[in-house]
Amino acid sequence: MPVQLNSQTGSSEQVDETLRRKTSASVRVSTPGIIQSFDAENCTATVQPAISGWGQDSAGNLVSKDLPLLQDCPVIFPRGGGVSITFPLSEGDECLIMFADRGIDFWHQSGGINKAVDDRMHDLSDAFVIPGPTSNPRALKGVSTNSIQIRTDSGAQFIELTQSGSVNITAPIITLNGDVQVNGAVTSTGDMKAGSISVQSHTHTGVQPGNSSTGKPE
Repeated sequence: MPVQLNSQTGSSEQVDETLRRKTSASVRVSTPGIIQSFDAENCTATVQPAISGWGQDSAGNLVSKDLPLLQDCPVIFPRGGGVSITFPLSEGDECLIMFADRGIDFWHQSGGINKAVDDRMHDLSDAFVIPGPTSNPRALKGVSTNSIQIRTDSGAQFIELTQSGSVNITAPIITLNGDVQVNGAVTSTGDMKAGSISVQSHTHTGVQPGNSSTGKPE
């Protein structure tokens, strides 16, 4: 006589749980990763998933296995309306890898709305990279609680917009390329120069010694 399924695999609850676990194991959503290289021209990265997967050894035993390197993964920088925020990526930087619901090949190549290449879903081949998420040893220190900052990891240099509305820049040198227009007063605690002429130490020719002052600038 035929053997009941639950007598082979256990109760219906055990069967459901086994199916659920197998289904969950086949669906990839996101995982931490480590940048191996960055292609700044194409804005893609090669990344190593930082959490191992599972596989079977030659004896059929379940063992931990490193996932393969993921190649040509599009990198997500904040972007929209014709402007972007970018930053350099280096080998060893941590990130978050996200896996698309469907194959992204045609979309990545041409943009627009495309049909899926095949029926693959949540596949290692369809990964996006979001830089930023870090492990505790590499977490940012001294994050401001009252301003938005663009900063170095050390926090020594930064540009910030505070809740009060002021903008502060701290850096060893600030270079502006282009004309500068200031609608308001300019106050300096140090010297200012126009060309080679110092505001604090420049002199005027053709002035006789005495107590009189020069006239107003013309």
